Amino acid sequence: MAAQDMATMRRPYSSFSSSLFFQHLLLLTAFLLLPMSLLGQEAPYYTTPKFDRTTTHRTDLCGVHSLLFQNQTVDNIRNALRGFNISVGLVDYTGTNEDLLSKLTPDGKIPSAPDDYPGLFVVLMDELASRAGFSWRNTYGIIPPLSSETDGNRTWTDILDWSVDTYDISVDYWSKSTERINKGISFPHGWYDASIIMVEKIASSGSGRNGGRFSNMFSFLQPFDTSVWILIVVSIIFTGLLYQLLDNMDSFADDRSLGTKPLASIFFSAIVFTTHFEFRPNTAPSMLLSWSWAFWALIVSAAYTANLASFLIDIRKPHVFHTSFEEALSKNLRFCARKGTNHHEYIAQKYLDANILPFDSENDIYLALNDGRCDVALTQISTFQMFERDEKINGDCSLDSAYRPIKTVNGGFATVVDSGPSETRSSWLCTGLVHYAIDIHLIEMEDFIVEAYKDYLDRRSAQMCHQTNQMKSETNGGGDGDMRLSLKSMGGIFCFHYILSAIALTMSGFTQYNKRRRKKKKESGRDTKNVDSASSDPAARGTTRQRRGSIWTSQVNTLNVGSISSEDDLETNQGDQDSAARGATRKRRNSVWISKEHLQDSD
Repeated sequence: MAAQDMATMRRPYSSFSSSLFFQHLLLLTAFLLLPMSLLGQEAPYYTTPKFDRTTTHRTDLCGVHSLLFQNQTVDNIRNALRGFNISVGLVDYTGTNEDLLSKLTPDGKIPSAPDDYPGLFVVLMDELASRAGFSWRNTYGIIPPLSSETDGNRTWTDILDWSVDTYDISVDYWSKSTERINKGISFPHGWYDASIIMVEKIASSGSGRNGGRFSNMFSFLQPFDTSVWILIVVSIIFTGLLYQLLDNMDSFADDRSLGTKPLASIFFSAIVFTTHFEFRPNTAPSMLLSWSWAFWALIVSAAYTANLASFLIDIRKPHVFHTSFEEALSKNLRFCARKGTNHHEYIAQKYLDANILPFDSENDIYLALNDGRCDVALTQISTFQMFERDEKINGDCSLDSAYRPIKTVNGGFATVVDSGPSETRSSWLCTGLVHYAIDIHLIEMEDFIVEAYKDYLDRRSAQMCHQTNQMKSETNGGGDGDMRLSLKSMGGIFCFHYILSAIALTMSGFTQYNKRRRKKKKESGRDTKNVDSASSDPAARGTTRQRRGSIWTSQVNTLNVGSISSEDDLETNQGDQDSAARGATRKRRNSVWISKEHLQDSD
């Protein structure tokens, strides 16, 4: 393509066939430009009024072009502008919120102080000039932005068409379009994403930076949904009452006697949720229940704390973006766009029934979107990346985009297609050579452009709205966006606790059953038959007493009889019957004691 365009730009310069002459020409040009470069930074050299086509400041490059035509190599094209002073038309954004693109000092000069940022356009042009070997700061002119007051119904395309006819390079973030190409405008390698997107205002339930809404007072409840909170309250009451039940079943279950104080037990259960443990279990069932409840509190508290952080940072309900422009159009939404821009013209021509409200500046369309004067803002990707960081416009990060391009377009600097005489151009100066030369350098300096653009965005603001919103969306899995934990995600720990609670209750019941069983078994080891008859029949108890009295009477009488008999025997038979009497007395005594022992056993 380059060779074909070069062929169309050929002129009769066959006499200049010597490469030596080409080298001398470059040296002479550099020598002539040296004094100008030593003058330092100047105010805009050209002051041609906007849309004035009576004068052009484009450089005559036909001589160099003719030499290159005879020896077309990449290196020759790369160095084709070396030593030249290239005229530049610089769109001036001084005094606007886009002044970090380009701005002038109060005395009308490009900032040159080390700590004074000259603007993204100047940074890129300085690097491009350094690589290509040309100068531009002493041969630039200022292009005022489009204004309804001064420019009427003109568009940015009209400004671009005039500027490329007046200057060698028109410097702004110009987006490529078929209409502009048909006008003879060429676009070197693009460095700016000019794809058309829709920006929408996100309905926020939180406060962001500039909030203060009443709903934010209850943000501490957001980590769990309603069903989880209800189950937490139920679990606290259930565990407190269950622990008291274990204490009532077994008085040794806790060091303290909870007695009939259910509120105290519920209170001890509730403060476990705050990682304070006041139970003092002694038995295995109470220990199991206490451990289960403490483990439950550990898991639930950790989940609550982790999820609470995201809600305190940015409490915003997810926004469902429109999937296409057609969908937004079907809802009869109001669109706002910067007047006369490429994307404004594209949408207006393709969608005739679209309700588009034009505004003079990019700043105005975002203010209108915030104020509710329009529902969707039409802009470009890179443009919105600039303004989403503006804290005055998007301090609460409520403006965001799905970044779904309506049309994919790139943009950057622009030049004119000057391949021969034209009725629409003021002169024939072979300016098309500028396109090919800077195109090579723009491709080679892509890494520099990325870093320069990142530095430019950081200078605007450190606010990273889209990354934060996208992170929240990805965290929610791209669903309905509800980040609250539900029973589906928290139900496992509740089931675990209830299972262990049931086991603890079963253990306690089984323990009490065994205690009663052992007690009954011990009591049944006695002679229950005699005990029952003696304890239940009053007549029997009287008979027993009579038997005890008769036995004791018999014992006394027997002792008396024995004593009397012994005395008689001593008197009658002092020697012969003494032994026999004592033996009979012993037998009677033994009989009495045996009867007494039997009576006691019967009792």
